[in-house]
Amino acid sequence: MKERNEGSHVTKTDHSLMTAIEGGMSKASPYIKIAWINKLQFAALIDTGSDSVICRNSVAKRLELKIEPASNVMHGFGNIKMRAARALEKAKVDISSDDIEVKGVKMLSVRDSA
Repeated sequence: MKERNEGSHVTKTDHSLMTAIEGGMSKASPYIKIAWINKLQFAALIDTGSDSVICRNSVAKRLELKIEPASNVMHGFGNIKMRAARALEKAKVDISSDDIEVKGVKMLSVRDSA
């Protein structure tokens, strides 16, 4: 992850994803894109069937979002009844990627270990 025009705050995981994107992985997979939220650049995996955006709790903290508690239980593919993770917090964000901006997207944060 990189801050737009303000230096870099890249974690090891974010750096690996950004390297994969810059190395051509985004050309191999149309589902991996570079996205911007609050002037921060992210490597994003696009899931067209998802109801919301999910991020690690540490990422949500860096975004300095107006957050509120959440208790959403998330499920895997096909709405399988086995719980995958529980959201800790939620917020509305504006996301931009490839000259497209979507406003008011529901973002859920999960434990970093989820």
